[in-house]
Amino acid sequence: MLAVRANERSAAAAGINVSRTKLVPFAIAAFIAGIGGSLMAYQQTVVVPTSYVAIAGIGMFAVSYLAGITCVSGGVLAGIMGAGGILFVFLDRGVDLGEYYHVITGVLLVITIIANPEGIISEVHRAINWLRGKVTGRSQDETPPELLSATDALSPPPESAREVGEVLLSSTGIGVHYGGVTAVDNVSFDVRDGEIIGLIGPNGAGKTTFIDAISGFADAAGSVVLDGERLDGRRPHERSRRGLGRTFQGIELYDDRRSART
Repeated sequence: MLAVRANERSAAAAGINVSRTKLVPFAIAAFIAGIGGSLMAYQQTVVVPTSYVAIAGIGMFAVSYLAGITCVSGGVLAGIMGAGGILFVFLDRGVDLGEYYHVITGVLLVITIIANPEGIISEVHRAINWLRGKVTGRSQDETPPELLSATDALSPPPESAREVGEVLLSSTGIGVHYGGVTAVDNVSFDVRDGEIIGLIGPNGAGKTTFIDAISGFADAAGSVVLDGERLDGRRPHERSRRGLGRTFQGIELYDDRRSART
């Protein structure tokens, strides 16, 4: 999800199903929102428009960002801090802050955006990691064994031995048309084992468009075969999972620090 938020094209090229990754959290969020709305209706016994004013939604958004929107634990903390949450009820009954609770929340939100954009929960995670490092004697920058094993599990299996010169990638009759404009017309070539192919041409010749076509980012005519398997009609993430990787002229890195680290 962090990768899709940072850069959809790069995420797709890395084998991530962008559409499903967007749909799943939307469905989960809608389910949680529906449950929350039902519970509020039973709590208030009467459902009236004044219970759902716009400023209340803005306040909940502020609390969510303040707690931390980059992890699930931040959402849990936001539920504790938000209106009707444990912290809110405790302060309302014990200290009687009244409307000042929203003022304090707004001030903390401004400070959080400036000093710690990842929210309060990120400091909690850092403290837990520091404490875990002290207990286990492992540095925070050291990769935990469970992550190493997960990385090994995700590593592709060793490739079978091939003869030098065997065709690995074959593109036949690749063509890309945008209305009446022909960007790429009937391009065919093979990439063999141990061989590097250079695609050379002036700006606007269609080099990037051709790469988009064989990697699934552009609708194209023709056929693409990778290691004997036809990839015609497959989306970018499906082609990536079958071994057809690509990079981008604009690098297309993940801007988010947490997603880059992940």
